[in-house]
This record gives sequence, structure tokens and C-alpha cells, in this order.
Amino acid sequence: AYLITAQSGTGKSTQLRNWMKLYGDETKIINGDKPIIEKTDENKIFVHPSPWKGKEGWGDDTLPPAPLGGIIFLSQAKENKIERMSNLQAAIPLLSRFLFTVESEENIRQACAIESCMLESVPVFHLCNIGDLASTQMIHDALTEVE
Repeated sequence: AYLITAQSGTGKSTQLRNWMKLYGDETKIINGDKPIIEKTDENKIFVHPSPWKGKEGWGDDTLPPAPLGGIIFLSQAKENKIERMSNLQAAIPLLSRFLFTVESEENIRQACAIESCMLESVPVFHLCNIGDLASTQMIHDALTEVE
């Protein structure tokens, strides 16, 4: 599973439509907005469906949990460019995308443990893009190069 994250209106839906055009049946949507992220005792990260599918309602509750393969931070730009982010570059933006309560130290520790495991186990990219098929191909190629 790959997580694509960005602010509203940045082009996540456009990227998904592009994935469907380019990769058709290979593309499944586990969750279009707020997937559930699980860290196992073996430090594996899995992505699960959740009821929070966003305004489009994209997601398939019948899909099994999938191992996380990568994370893409998306931003709009005048040209396409992709770069791999260091753990330091990705840490704050990634944690800010988590949905958790800060009512206890334990909740914060658990969120940080999940994030740390994610950063240590999968590549994180920043894609500056114009929303065309070439930008989607860029994501695909970057992710498959590290597999």
C-alpha cells in the first residue's frame, strides 16, 4: 500500500484518477481519506480500511490489510519533480497527518513509535507535480525502483 498525502485541493484525487488510467486493475483503494495504520509487534506497518473515506467515499472495506510500501507527500508545482525525503525532513510533516489524541503521554508515545517504524521501513518521497500522467509515472517509477 502507498499513502499519498497533501492538503485539500492539492491533487490527490487527480493522482488517483491518473493511477486508474495508467495501471487500471492493479490499483485498489483501501481508503481515500483516513486509513487505519497498524504497527505489529514485529515492527511491520499495515494499512487497513476505515469508515472515514472522505468526500468521494473512496475505499473498499473488503480489502485485506496491506503492508505499507511507501509514502508520497504531494504538492502543486509548475513542473514535475520527485525527491526522496530524509527521515528528518519527513518526520514533522508525517506526524502532522496522524489522527490521534494528545490526552496522554502514552498516546503520543504510540503515535511516535508508529511514525518511527514507518520512517525506518519505507521510502518517503516529495512529489512536486502539475497533475499530469507523467507525474504519476514518476511516482510509480520511484516506488518500484526501491522495492
